Amino acid sequence: MTQRLLQLDQVSYNLPDGRVLFDHLNHTFNSRTTGIVGANGCGKSLLGRLLTGQQCPTNGIVRREGQVYAVAQLLEPERYPTVAALAGVDLILAALDRIAQGSVDEDDHALAVDQWDCATRLEAELEKIGLGHLNADSHTDVLSGGERQRVALLGAWLSRADWLILDEPSNHLDIDQQHELAQQIDRWPSGLVLISHDRGLLEHVNEIVELSPLGLAAYGGNYSQYVAAREQEQQSFQSAL
Repeated sequence: MTQRLLQLDQVSYNLPDGRVLFDHLNHTFNSRTTGIVGANGCGKSLLGRLLTGQQCPTNGIVRREGQVYAVAQLLEPERYPTVAALAGVDLILAALDRIAQGSVDEDDHALAVDQWDCATRLEAELEKIGLGHLNADSHTDVLSGGERQRVALLGAWLSRADWLILDEPSNHLDIDQQHELAQQIDRWPSGLVLISHDRGLLEHVNEIVELSPLGLAAYGGNYSQYVAAREQEQQSFQSAL
């Protein structure tokens, strides 16, 4: 079994103008589902990118063990031009194509391990969610925001990753699709970090981590339990005055 670890160790991040966005963050994410909440502009999406390794902290270390897969908040066609890219399988499919043409490159075969049916699985899952008219090479610039979101999330569920980082994944989804997303989160067997303002979706997490100028504060339970704990803290603070 793959060892899973996702941990912030004294992580700080300074903006290009020198301002400190956050400082000395410490947290070990549990191996189930954690919601990250906080005010707009506090750095939640940036924290998500630090967790995935897409950006590096100014100071401190982000420790990762296991495969991390991310679904970004912005799914621009310029960055994800095809369905395969949006579903995170473009490199795998390219490696499989090269292998079919005779490649013995070790990197190609490493990408292809346990992924020989990748194209078939993608096709079947697209059909299952009502997007069977798409294929791996379909251009994403003709898709709606909801269609792009659903393809990106499909890639997450197919990833077999040890950790998922989902940034505002309910964007552009209708009510039924939001319900299905919540069910998928409930079924996910590994670690998952949910960055979201969607209070309904945050009811499906096991831990809430609040990011603020004071740092990180962790609360066990879902969003309702987090709200109750924050209210209790406020009452205790007022009583102490």
